[in-house]
Amino acid sequence: MLAIISRHFFSANLLPSVLFSIASMSFNKPVKNLYARLGSKGPNFCFAGHLDVVPPGNLNDWTVNPFKPKVKNGHLVGRGANDMKSSIAAFVSAVSVFLNKNKKR
Repeated sequence: MLAIISRHFFSANLLPSVLFSIASMSFNKPVKNLYARLGSKGPNFCFAGHLDVVPPGNLNDWTVNPFKPKVKNGHLVGRGANDMKSSIAAFVSAVSVFLNKNKKR
């Protein structure tokens, strides 16, 4: 079984509902979670991640205004700039490659 658990629903439209069982789960309201499952047998292989960001904390601790990101030394610095967003995209891409390479004929 292949599963993806992700906060928010950005990737629900990228996963074919014909193949995936997709459900909304709430563990910590009002945050909604996407649970997409392919298959029903074990072992379970799961990607888990999040798209939300934590509060910015003390603005004086930042080297830039967290709400006005800047590129410093080739890196984007700002609130939520270095988080799991690219990882979630990689999860969805990896599932797509897996499904394409393992098509039932």
